[in-house]
Amino acid sequence: MRHIYTDTMIFKTPVLVGMVVVIITVAVFLGVSPWNTITTGLRTIEFGGKLLVYEIDPSLFSFSLASSTTPLSLSQWREKTGAEIVINGGYFHQDYSPSGALVIDGKLVSSRAFDQDRSALLAINSNGKPEILNLATDPVSDFTQFEFALQSYPMLIDNGAEMIAVDSGLLARRTLIGTDVENNIYLMIFDSEPISLFGAMKFLKKIPIELTDVLNLDGGPSTGISIAIEDYQTEILSGAPGVPNVLLIKSTP
Repeated sequence: MRHIYTDTMIFKTPVLVGMVVVIITVAVFLGVSPWNTITTGLRTIEFGGKLLVYEIDPSLFSFSLASSTTPLSLSQWREKTGAEIVINGGYFHQDYSPSGALVIDGKLVSSRAFDQDRSALLAINSNGKPEILNLATDPVSDFTQFEFALQSYPMLIDNGAEMIAVDSGLLARRTLIGTDVENNIYLMIFDSEPISLFGAMKFLKKIPIELTDVLNLDGGPSTGISIAIEDYQTEILSGAPGVPNVLLIKSTP
């Protein structure tokens, strides 16, 4: 059973209506700002001053990945590609080559890959629709079967279940991507307060979003997002001089 509300304050208030007492149950999630609709299919919310979330309807937006041997800031990536939303992508080595499997336009950028039994894949088909695959349970023999693919780790949530058993205590800024029961896509950033992956997982289980799958992307100094769509503009700067691979999101005509 999935829990939508955890750590809530529940008030049962008796209300007299004529001669009938009606019990009104009000669930108040602590520290939640209201949803802010940016445009059709895109809205944002903040939880507890810690977690920034963007909810995206994938039927109205197209997803892809981009990579370069020269790192760029997220705003530079956005200007270069024409994407309206850019978020940092996967892990990379000191020479800016990808640490895990990365597919761009159906071609492997690098032959390097993580062990599948400990990683997951953000896979994007030729129609620009993303999905998250737990490679431990759904291994992939050929990453190039996807138009775009980014291998990362770990999964925090898989089919609604918590996936991290022990808290490492390692704190960092975090970038996460997730899905819910209605197949919406969520971009999630812990920016203001560093948090462990275990702590992030537990926090996500408390928010009023029924997340089914959540994958960790690169974090720490790489974490950031840049958005410019209609009259809405925002940017969370990464602490790095730039990142070599990113997730791109564009509204569809």
